[in-house]
This record gives sequence, structure tokens and C-alpha cells, in this order.
Amino acid sequence: MLYDRIRTKAYEKAITNIVKNGDVVLDVGSGTGIMAMFAAKAGESKVYAVERTGITEMAKKSYKQMDCKTL
Repeated sequence: MLYDRIRTKAYEKAITNIVKNGDVVLDVGSGTGIMAMFAAKAGESKVYAVERTGITEMAKKSYKQMDCKTL
């Protein structure tokens, strides 16, 4: 999905339009965490990204680079 810019932008737009300040978001099967990052950027929300595979280490690095508060 990361290489599909059109689809990624569509998800970002949808998440930005739906997530409001104070919402709690659960991203199950988070993968790289891109959708969780979109939700975190959308407002002062609590976002929980759940992933079972080893990709979580890459997601943690991405969160730090994107200046997200916590993971």
C-alpha cells in the first residue's frame, strides 16, 4: 500500500475527515502503521496500533521520524 500513492492519499483523506479530537482509534493489523499515523495527525486522539509481525520495529522508527508522540 505504501507505494500506491493514490490509495494512500484516499485513506489519509478519509481518516482525516472522520477522526476528531478526543477520539480513540484502534488500528488492528497495523502493518507499517501508516493509517495509525494518519489518525494521530488528525487530532489529539489516542491511537492504538496493533500488529503481530516483526514489521513493528520498522513502524516504531517511522513514528519517531514522523515526530509522533508515542507508540
